[in-house]
Order: sequence, then structure tokens, then C-alpha cells
Amino acid sequence: VRAAETETTVPVETTDSTESTEETVPEETVPEETEPPVIITRGQWLSMLVNTFEYSIPAGVTLDDYYTDLYDDQEYYEDIQIAIYNGLVDVLPNNPMEPDEPATREFAAFTLNSCMGGYPAGEDYSFSEAEEVTYANDIQVAIERGWFALSSGAFLPEEPITEAEKASTYVKIMSIPSDEQLDEMVAQGMEGQTRDSMSDTLQ
Repeated sequence: VRAAETETTVPVETTDSTESTEETVPEETVPEETEPPVIITRGQWLSMLVNTFEYSIPAGVTLDDYYTDLYDDQEYYEDIQIAIYNGLVDVLPNNPMEPDEPATREFAAFTLNSCMGGYPAGEDYSFSEAEEVTYANDIQVAIERGWFALSSGAFLPEEPITEAEKASTYVKIMSIPSDEQLDEMVAQGMEGQTRDSMSDTLQ
């Protein structure tokens, strides 16, 4: 007896071409957040100069509070008073000194050169804002000695200095020989060199 033949039907999946397919959307790349630069205040900058150049007030001398926004419980108060005594602050008495405001590049150039006592190499200025600033000579000295750099020919005097600029300037200041080192170098017989001329060359 012949066995009855059976048919096996294998189901075949079909895809309806009319069905919509999901598109793969690439994930949006979110840029990493960068921390804003740390801004240095006028009080911080003056404190750095006072401590770097070892300024002080003679024993027994007490300064009045000449400025309307200086108080003896403020941070950097003593260093600011020392800076005032040593001529690093040019604000007229009975006005705000703004110790908590950002230290601008012009303020930094003026106060730093007040400590260094430098003079421009010539009569011309190499930055574009020379007619707009108060301390053009100090800025020019800062440029010539590499304390601050230009940006497309501009000094950007109103831009606040950053912690990175403060640190860089500090390193440059500390690389300048002290008075005692200069005297010793002159004494060692560098012909044609005086203490002042050598200081200008090295700064």
C-alpha cells in the first residue's frame, strides 16, 4: 500500500514594501564644556607684586583709609595698604579703589612697571591703542620686555588678566636678577656694562 504523500508548507516571511522603516538618527555630539579662565582681581594682583618685590611699610607708620571701599577686614587689605604706601595705586583719595574688580592689562602693566622702573626703547608705540590709554609708556615697556603679548597689534588694555597670565608674568619677574646679583655680575668684570645697562638688557 502506497503511503499517502503529504506536503509540508514552510511559511515565508514577506516584507510589505509599503511599510515605513525607522531611520537611524546619529546621536548629536555635545561639545565638552571648558571652564572659563580664572580672573585676577586688582587686590590679588597688588598682593602678588607686594610679596614678589618684598615691599613693606616702615615700623610705626599707619596709613589712613584713603579709599571708600577699603576695610580692614578685607582680603589683601594689608598688602593693598603696602601697595598704596609704595606708590602702586594712582586712585585719588576719597574715591573707590575697586580691589575686587578685575585687574585689567593696563592696570597690570602700570603697576608692574612702577615696580621695575623701565623706560620704552624709543618714542614710537607698537600697539594700536596708544592714543586711548593712560599709561602708554608702561604698556610699551611691558610689550618690549615680554610681560604681555599683543593680539593682532592690539594690547587690549581693558581686558582682565587671567590666572595663567599672572603665573606667566610671575615666572618672568623671578627670572630677572636681583640688585645683589646684578652688582656681582658687574663686579666679575663684564666690560662696558654698568648695573643699569645690564638690568635693562636682562629684563
